[in-house]
Amino acid sequence: MEQPALLVSPCDNLISRPGAHDKQVLAGALLEQSEALLDRGIHPIRIADGFDRACKVAIEHLDTISDTIEFSTTNTDNLFKTAMTSLGSKMYFPLPSRLVVCLTSRLQRL
Repeated sequence: MEQPALLVSPCDNLISRPGAHDKQVLAGALLEQSEALLDRGIHPIRIADGFDRACKVAIEHLDTISDTIEFSTTNTDNLFKTAMTSLGSKMYFPLPSRLVVCLTSRLQRL
């Protein structure tokens, strides 16, 4: 099965929302695996149930390995670092730092 949605240029990440390309790749891989399971005669409901169970296992594992990031209205260093890491690969270098400063100052007001 051809998946033209996966044929995107690296520049598309600059204009799309963060993680959009990653979601397309994951969805394509799940569709590919589903097709192989369907070809083996496995019912679609069983495939969907299997993906749901796998998702629950993955979330449980992520809960065991995740860290808590502490921040407060007076100490936003960790929040700033996290936002820079998240946005750093999505934008031209000077833009994330300016955007992160705006975001962290807005979050302090919440």
